[in-house]
Amino acid sequence: MKNRHTVNKILVISFRRIGDAVLSSAICSSLKKSFPSAEIHYVLNKNVAPLFENHPDIDKIISFSDHENNNIFSYLQKVWKIAHANQYDIIVDCRSTIKSLLFTLFSMSTPYRLGIRKKYNLLSNHTIRTSDYESNVDRMVALLNPVEKELDLQLTKNFRLNITAEEQNSFRKYMIKEGIDFSKPVVVCTIAARIAHKIWNTDYMAAVLLQIIEKYDAQLIFNYVGDELTVAE
Repeated sequence: MKNRHTVNKILVISFRRIGDAVLSSAICSSLKKSFPSAEIHYVLNKNVAPLFENHPDIDKIISFSDHENNNIFSYLQKVWKIAHANQYDIIVDCRSTIKSLLFTLFSMSTPYRLGIRKKYNLLSNHTIRTSDYESNVDRMVALLNPVEKELDLQLTKNFRLNITAEEQNSFRKYMIKEGIDFSKPVVVCTIAARIAHKIWNTDYMAAVLLQIIEKYDAQLIFNYVGDELTVAE
């Protein structure tokens, strides 16, 4: 069994949107709980990265801009530098795409290379089938399952964001300026999604929201981006 104190650096790769990035932070929390003295690096898209700046279980955020993601030469150069500047003991690739697996390709000396089982993934030495798990957070944390006993891991499905008091007060002032009345309940509603099958039946959603308004005199804040506006309207 590997002594947990020999794990010094860990890389968790999560090139995802906000929702999945938040869920996969449970991996960072599990690893920090298991290896308190280890340095945990979290790879994210740049527009998502600020959400995790104050996360207690993440020691370093490595962000990639759209330019770096879309320019293969910039991407390769940055991944190579990261891999060679750090001797990672564990790499967890939450997506295991051809691009994200380049971290593992440049870090083949890493003893624990965890990822998703795919036909082309010949680089991760410990993999899972995502189809074996129902919820997204279960799938994320399950990436650690193959080495749970060997490394004596302490897994947790808890995920969180650390928002500072200053950030809370700033956004509260913004909401008041935009007409939000905090003497009434405030409900944030996500009624759209990029992927059509993830959208709940709009008639059911409308009925639920109407009941919330009528019963609690609540104010609804709709959360959507880009093309999701069509559904929101």
